[in-house]
Amino acid sequence: PTPQTTVTSATKPTETPSPTASTEEPAKGPGEDAKNLNELIAKQREAGATVSEDLHSEEYAWDGDYLTGIDWGYRNLSGTLDLNCFDHLELVNCPGNQLSELDVTQCSSLKELNCSKNQLSELNVTKCLSLKDLACDSNQLSKLDLTNCTKLTKLSCGKNVTVIGYTAGKV
Repeated sequence: PTPQTTVTSATKPTETPSPTASTEEPAKGPGEDAKNLNELIAKQREAGATVSEDLHSEEYAWDGDYLTGIDWGYRNLSGTLDLNCFDHLELVNCPGNQLSELDVTQCSSLKELNCSKNQLSELNVTKCLSLKDLACDSNQLSKLDLTNCTKLTKLSCGKNVTVIGYTAGKV
């Protein structure tokens, strides 16, 4: 038997869906990632970083209008790097810099993160549910919570780091 709620909701003539009614997140407009990346590049270059302003360089990976990868290894990055505005980011490579803070708390699509050899004292990856590969050694981390990182298969965090929620060798 067909559930009554499906039949009822499908046949009510007075119900017209609102054009904005949706259970999904609102889609960002075309070019939003490019705009956000340009702002991030300008901020880092102002602080002395040597990151490319060419959005089509090998430092950036794109899927249509969405930024999916950043390769900023050894580029004199410093201070805070906030990547939360990039919803489709899958790869971040930023080792060998002077970052004191890296914010990827909203990067749920992130699969690979290499932030080794920075000055990070904390790293929150608890909402990075797709994370498979994490390298965060040679920082100032004392604790790392990987409880929600159930897909993680490769971890390099160095000595003296208390790791929570990860069993080495799990697949």
